[in-house]
Amino acid sequence: MSTEIDYFPRGSSTTKAEAKPEKARLNRVDRDDLFVSTSTKRKRSQHDAQKLKEERKKKKKKALDGEDRQEALYRRLHKQNLTDGVLLCGCIEKITPYELRVSLPHQNIGYIPLSMISDEYTELIQQKLSNNNQDDDFDNLFHLGQYVICRVIEGESTSDSEKPNQQKRLHLSINPKDVCDQLTPDQLVKGMMIPGVVSSTTDHGFLINIGFSQRKGFLAKDKHLDEDQLKFGFHGLFQIKESSTVNSRIIPLKILDNKKPRTTLSPTKLPFHMLLPGLKCKVTVTKTRVNGLEVSFGEIKGFIHLQDFDTLKTPITDFSPEQELEATILSIDPTTKLIHYSMQPHLLALTFPPTILDKNNEATSPMIGSIQPCTVVRAIGSSLAIRLPSLKQYGVVSSTNLTDEKYDDIQQLLGSFVAGQKTQCRIIGISLSSNLAICSLKKSVLEAPFITYSDIQIGSLVKGTISQVNERGLTINLTKYINGFVPTLHNADIPIKETLNKFSLKKKVQCRVLQVDALRQRLILTMKPSLINTKIPIVYSYNDLQTDLLTIGVVTSIQEYGLLVKLFGGLCGLVPKTEIGQLQTLVGTSIKSQLQQMFYVGQTVSCKVLNFDAEEKKITLSLKVPGKMTFGSKLAAVPRDFSIGKVVCWIVSECENDEYLTGIALDEDRPKKALTVTLTKNHTSDFIEHQALLMRVDLSKKSTQQRQGIFWSHLSYINISMKKTLVEFCERSTLPQKFEDCIVGSIVPGVVQNIFDYGVFIDLPNTIVAFAPHKHLDLHGSLETAEKKYRIGQTVFVRILQLDEEKHRCIVSLKTLNYDGEIAELTQPENVLRTYLDEKYQLIQDMRLHGTGPLSKFFQETSKWIGLKSRCLIEKRSDDWFVGRLENGIPAALPYDAHYSIGDSLDGYIVDFSIPAQQFILTLDLKKPLKFSSQTFTQCTVLCQLQSYALALTTDSNQLVHLPTFSDLNSFYSSSSGISYKRNQQVDVSSIKPYTSKELNYTILPTPVRKSSIEVYQVDQTVPVTIVDVLPKQLNVKLNDGSRGRLHITELFDNPSPDQFQSLTDLYQVNQSLNARIIGTRNIEKDSKHQRPVYELSLREKSTIEYQVGDRIVGFVDKIDEKNKGLWLHLSLHTRGYVPPEHVSKELSIGQCCYVTIVKKTTNNKGEYYTLSMFEKNQSEASVVYAKFKEMKSINEFRFDVTRNNESYEGILVSTDVADVFEDFVFWKYLMNVKPPVLVNGQLNMKKELWKFRNKSIRAFVKEENSDKQQMILSTRKSKLEQNHLDVIDEEIETIEQISAGDILHGYIDVLTNRQITVLLGGGRSIVGQIEKVVNRTLNGHLREYLDVGMIVEAVVLNVDKEKNKCQMKLTDQFIEQLVSKRSKRTRLSRTNSLNGSIAGDDESQETNVKRLKTVENASAASALGSDLKFDWTDDLSALRSSMDDDVDAEQMDESISTSSATKERKLESNGSTSVRSQRSQEQYEELVKQAPNDSQLWMEYMQFFVDQAEIDRARTLAERALASIFYREERDKLNMWIAYLALENRHGTPEKVNSILSRALGNCDSSKVYQRLACDVYEKNGQLNDANATFALLVKKFNKDKQAWLEYIMYLFRHQQTEQAKATLDKSFSSLPSADHVEMINKFGQLEFKYGDKERAKTLYEKLLSSYPKRTDLWSIYIDMLIKYDPDPSVVARSIFDRVLALNIPPKKMKSLIKKYLQFEKQYGTTADLNRAKERITQYVNANDDPSAKSNIEDF
Repeated sequence: MSTEIDYFPRGSSTTKAEAKPEKARLNRVDRDDLFVSTSTKRKRSQHDAQKLKEERKKKKKKALDGEDRQEALYRRLHKQNLTDGVLLCGCIEKITPYELRVSLPHQNIGYIPLSMISDEYTELIQQKLSNNNQDDDFDNLFHLGQYVICRVIEGESTSDSEKPNQQKRLHLSINPKDVCDQLTPDQLVKGMMIPGVVSSTTDHGFLINIGFSQRKGFLAKDKHLDEDQLKFGFHGLFQIKESSTVNSRIIPLKILDNKKPRTTLSPTKLPFHMLLPGLKCKVTVTKTRVNGLEVSFGEIKGFIHLQDFDTLKTPITDFSPEQELEATILSIDPTTKLIHYSMQPHLLALTFPPTILDKNNEATSPMIGSIQPCTVVRAIGSSLAIRLPSLKQYGVVSSTNLTDEKYDDIQQLLGSFVAGQKTQCRIIGISLSSNLAICSLKKSVLEAPFITYSDIQIGSLVKGTISQVNERGLTINLTKYINGFVPTLHNADIPIKETLNKFSLKKKVQCRVLQVDALRQRLILTMKPSLINTKIPIVYSYNDLQTDLLTIGVVTSIQEYGLLVKLFGGLCGLVPKTEIGQLQTLVGTSIKSQLQQMFYVGQTVSCKVLNFDAEEKKITLSLKVPGKMTFGSKLAAVPRDFSIGKVVCWIVSECENDEYLTGIALDEDRPKKALTVTLTKNHTSDFIEHQALLMRVDLSKKSTQQRQGIFWSHLSYINISMKKTLVEFCERSTLPQKFEDCIVGSIVPGVVQNIFDYGVFIDLPNTIVAFAPHKHLDLHGSLETAEKKYRIGQTVFVRILQLDEEKHRCIVSLKTLNYDGEIAELTQPENVLRTYLDEKYQLIQDMRLHGTGPLSKFFQETSKWIGLKSRCLIEKRSDDWFVGRLENGIPAALPYDAHYSIGDSLDGYIVDFSIPAQQFILTLDLKKPLKFSSQTFTQCTVLCQLQSYALALTTDSNQLVHLPTFSDLNSFYSSSSGISYKRNQQVDVSSIKPYTSKELNYTILPTPVRKSSIEVYQVDQTVPVTIVDVLPKQLNVKLNDGSRGRLHITELFDNPSPDQFQSLTDLYQVNQSLNARIIGTRNIEKDSKHQRPVYELSLREKSTIEYQVGDRIVGFVDKIDEKNKGLWLHLSLHTRGYVPPEHVSKELSIGQCCYVTIVKKTTNNKGEYYTLSMFEKNQSEASVVYAKFKEMKSINEFRFDVTRNNESYEGILVSTDVADVFEDFVFWKYLMNVKPPVLVNGQLNMKKELWKFRNKSIRAFVKEENSDKQQMILSTRKSKLEQNHLDVIDEEIETIEQISAGDILHGYIDVLTNRQITVLLGGGRSIVGQIEKVVNRTLNGHLREYLDVGMIVEAVVLNVDKEKNKCQMKLTDQFIEQLVSKRSKRTRLSRTNSLNGSIAGDDESQETNVKRLKTVENASAASALGSDLKFDWTDDLSALRSSMDDDVDAEQMDESISTSSATKERKLESNGSTSVRSQRSQEQYEELVKQAPNDSQLWMEYMQFFVDQAEIDRARTLAERALASIFYREERDKLNMWIAYLALENRHGTPEKVNSILSRALGNCDSSKVYQRLACDVYEKNGQLNDANATFALLVKKFNKDKQAWLEYIMYLFRHQQTEQAKATLDKSFSSLPSADHVEMINKFGQLEFKYGDKERAKTLYEKLLSSYPKRTDLWSIYIDMLIKYDPDPSVVARSIFDRVLALNIPPKKMKSLIKKYLQFEKQYGTTADLNRAKERITQYVNANDDPSAKSNIEDF
């Protein structure tokens, strides 16, 4: 009888339509080929039949795994099986605005359109569209990892009109009316699971749409329900609470409970048509297959595939027929009547997401794309099951991802993978439904830079192939599945529009990523070389933007208002027209047309961020970038003979404003072709005070006058300069035409462009950018700054020091230069002043002729105004001057005189006119009329000193003269770098020849030349010297005339002996006299501080000889390379050498000498030096090579790259050949001197360890060389390298004959299990020992808990097998005893396992032991350091935290109280154990720090040990040693040591030493933490409050965005009762910190006010804070705690606060903690009546808010 009859309820034999009339069902189409008629098959053409036959043969040849040979039903779910009507259990893996992507069983993927979710969801979408609502209220209706029951509505098939290989997407529906189409409502049973959608909300529950038109589900409200989640349209899985009846229209439902297991349905309850995916069933195994289990659910057949077992490792042999199993339905095929089941834990529960999602909480997690180590489990079908130990996950590798090579037989390929085999894979995706990682073993995938769009970073460089070319741009194929697009705008620096003709297909190109949209799988690239090769910082998003940030972009539009520039990441900014460099407004042209001449769309520009608004997505940029050339200028047309620096005549043609004007360059050869030039204000004069007046008066009024100028720059316009210094320079010399013409060391004129604190930018000819760093500015004294000495627009001469090719600019020096030849005349003070005065008097003449106003009228009426007597009324005093007005109202100034005061009217004589101030300079010291003559003078009297010169009267002729006060042109405006004169000072000028201008009637007296008292010594002259300082590498000496000199260490000894060498401090003393020979001087540039030369001297009789390769010489250590551990040596005064780390044979200190051998001579950009070796070149040197680390094959075998005789070899070094004394992890500890590895489950993390050895080189002995394989067997034993056999403990074993029974040997563990050990003994890896049995009961079966691969063991040889090069061994009793004792010690001290609990080795265990021992004995003795080295690390803001937050219950509060009590007990115990530590000796400390080198507390105790003995130097040395020993990742311990070092120097050192240590600490630790700890743990604890205040002020200035920095400062101020300053600091912090931090700052401040300050002010502060945030229960809780602790009457005040809180409309969920606190408070402080009153108040609140949980709390009390 057909089974379908049994499925109808109550024995009815009606059809399904009759049994369920209330719903019309979808028609299912049978798609199995079994139902295709024979006649249809015969219609196939002969070609198609042949093709089908070949495909079948091909499938049979590949022979997947037997699945194709099984019946078609019992196999995993393929795409072709998922036909219309199939029901599936899936898991949502991606949510997009348009659809849901669902992970289906067996790595299939389906898509749910928005219209197939539910009727309620469709209604929500329609409401949103009609209301134009932008709020996505239904985005949280689904979440990643949510389980859904789906129905296939469109399968993966191809129609006849489509291409055979074109696949369609699998579309699904989760609409309950589609999924529950075949269900009968009357047959729903209790415990059955069904999908539903919330359709409405009632007072008592929720109505659920479960797919039936006449019946609804009802979900009653419950305290365990998340009502916020159950909103309209919510889709979920529900359980039937009660079996349905015939007349029932409401079906009770309940939510799946994750705390209770789901109900398992028995076979007798449900027929086939009532089954749904997700149901948990009890099935019976009927048959085992190769690929899974045949099961039955009653009479319904089913199948469990291997992938659906609880783990991929579970074998089929664990199951037998008639065995009952619990499984969840995965899929139901209504056509074949077959059900797929799963036994995976996450599908059995359906209440928690797959574990692979929990690791990162999103599907596109960082694990996708990562390379992981894996272990082969077994072959499943055509796939390979693997285990990922690091992720604790299983993965699957499909047949297409096994290898890049072609294969014929998949079985043979899968057979090459053995279970347990270790390899590497790359995760290319995850399957949430199967809880598996989808991996690939292909080499091409492993080496690919990325595999998904989300892996690609903006700004990264990528390589690809052009796959398509069209008018819009280029399509670039990066990988098989990733393509990028290059718009036409980005195909070149100058966009190429004819892309079809310029770019060929299949061409490989390099691009940079502009924009990535992983959601839409869109990738925008650029091929512009300027963007690909840029070194300018790239902006990725608005979060990366900051003011004044320099970045790069592309011009996308040119408008009248400016440029639109597009940056990386799709950001777009506006460059206003005011921020586009030297933009000019010319007659007849618009701004847009001028911009189009200067720029083009698609042009790359450097720009600076002025401001931005991330919310409005607006960015304002500027092209005025200091030190950068303006991009995009189109060069103006010029004649062929045009050159920068050419002197030409020109006339003014147009002058519209005071900033620039245009003119015409006159050319006699081409009079008709006028060359338009532009003159800016900065190029009118060498002196900035004349520039504006020249532009306004001289140039604009005399436009027809011909003038001289030079071509200065050539851009979109030609810039001309009429600076007289530049014109005269170009008449005598030439200017560089472009950046490439600049020569290092040359002197070039320029114009100051920008002045900053860090340096000065200078405009050189043709817009060559020059930068003078602060150290190359000629500043004198600490008060002189760059802003005071230099002016923008000033003419300067610079010396080029360096050419920065990357930034395309010159690094120059503005220091005083030693000029040569004719250039020296231009910079002499008298010549510069003469040019200044000529321009000045010419401007005064122009004012007389063309000016207007009272000043011009005065000059017109008074031809001879110098010496004119005038009356001046003093109005005010300004510094050393009186300022007033003449009788005609013109401003005037005269030197300050104490005999007069403000308001006096004085008669004075005009001696000068100040153009910048537009005022006359008067003097009261002129007794008789001025005269003018050109005779020589003997003496003069200074009247006054102006900015750049002084005015004086000659004594003999009463003539007015000008005295320069500057040293050269660059210091024209400097007030401290020249000569300073005082009023009435007498100056001898008898030896000075004056310069007189008869035309303008002025006289200049050059600066007098001072006679030098410095004695000039000659080379090779012997002079007496006196030692003033003894340093490790030189002696500083003083000559008889006061000159300084030095004796370098290489010039002290003729034949130094390294064996008997003594340091310079032992050989020489200060004030010792010597006779030395002068060999040279060191002065390079003239400097006011060091005008005397610094002499190089020598005590040697002979000069340095030339060195040859192979020479054995003596060198002196200069410094130690901290990064590579190499040595820099001084070979002579000017010759240096470098000893690579592999050539260093012993440790040396600075200043010590040693023998070295010259290997080669090296030349690079830093100069020449010799490469040296400390090993002597002997006969065995031919067998010694230098090898560079290549790879790590295993923990006992390293590979190196060796070059010998220009041939490359692979060097093999095994652990037994590393050292003469075996030790654990010998490669790390002995050979490379790095931290030992940490093993995880006995496995080495190769990726983590490889970085330790990169660029490492060694010196090795070649034991064996194989030229055919290009391999060498190496050894680094000292007995091999140095022929030193004295220190050999573990003899080298070359052959098995060297071993005999009874020998006790050491070896390295190579293979380790819990019961067996394989040990390497020697001969490379050929001679091994087997330890197969351990007699000790503790060790037997647990070896991996005590040992690790790479460690050494001691064993005795039992027997030797010479044929197999093996020997049987057993561990010695002594070794076992040591191993067990160490383990028991670790157990007593509760060692914390690293990572997954594995033991990292003896050294790490000892380190842990010492740390635990330190914790038990945590105490410190009183010492000279006081408390500096004994810090209380718990003194932080944790003490200010509330005892109870709004989400912390009473139990957690009690737990915290007990924890704090335990902490106090431990502190008391530690204080009582001081005597234990005080009894330690130096040897004990040495042993402890060797075992725990990262323990800062132990190092500090050791330092205290030396301080107690007054050995401060040894304590300093120990601090340096500790800083070098502590691993750099141990940031806390590093910081502790730096603070301890600072405390030591602060107590026993000098301020200079403290500053030196502080600068080092800031470079190695978090600067904010260093400053905080320095202020609190050093200065404050030592009573240095002024230093602490200064440090905190610096801290909050440098880290004003750090909330913790402000809090530490405020806490410090409160501790010292500076409450007002603390309040000011709080207010100041608000202007720096984001508004989100203000509440917490006020909260912490209020707690400090309660503890240290005014209690009433604290109350006021909290009241204001809570008035703004009344529903912040955490703030109420803290306020109440503070009142209870600090208020004098806490019961009254706290009770009133509790009542206030209960009166607020706060949700009950947040009030739970405060209600408990209220009841506990009354129980502790109140009476029974108070407690009853509190319960009554709480009951009123509960009744008003309907909070049942609060009622239970009241009952507990």
